[in-house]
Amino acid sequence: MVLRLAVGLLLPTALVIGSGLSESEIEKAIALGKHYKNPARLWKQEFERTNKLKMSGYWSMSGSKYLSVITDRVVIAVASASAAHEMRAFTADDAKRLPGLGKIRVIVAISAVGASNIARIQERFASGKTHMILEVDGQQLQPEQKIELGSDYAAGLQVWNFIQVGNAVLASNAGAFDRGTVTYAFTYSIPDEQHATKLRFVLVGDDDKQHTVEVAVSNLQ
Repeated sequence: MVLRLAVGLLLPTALVIGSGLSESEIEKAIALGKHYKNPARLWKQEFERTNKLKMSGYWSMSGSKYLSVITDRVVIAVASASAAHEMRAFTADDAKRLPGLGKIRVIVAISAVGASNIARIQERFASGKTHMILEVDGQQLQPEQKIELGSDYAAGLQVWNFIQVGNAVLASNAGAFDRGTVTYAFTYSIPDEQHATKLRFVLVGDDDKQHTVEVAVSNLQ
């Protein structure tokens, strides 16, 4: 999902706002994409560990919340991987022509397991009820754009309990647990004069409770 959005719906982003990536960094991102040829595997192996941020886990009463920060490096590498997969050429000039450089774009996925929890996140976060600001050096930035990408629903995740009795293992079915996810994309611009060292995201739903996560810019890929 993240990689499809990075190539299609979302525009590229930059860590150093206003200057973008250097020629060397662009070439390295292109080479990385060509190496993997598979956008999903590229994200999983190279970017998920650093660019996927956790606000809360699955057992939170308000659902799990994960942010995926899509940078210039990610988008260029993914575009290169897609081109390699389709046996198309992709050059540094192609990368520079990608629109939207200099923005920070974030995909927010809010998920829950179980019918009652799914209903809770739908009530609190779906239908445009979610908002998120970006704090940079104490300044609060509103998103330039907010898009609700939709809600996904998966039924029948089976959960089993296993108990060992002597040499035997007894299994009991704890039931099927449904899973639902609400997804948004946010776009931010940081003024050219600000060279951010830390980003703090503050998310709020219909219940007005704030959920936050911070990341050092140097830790993002």
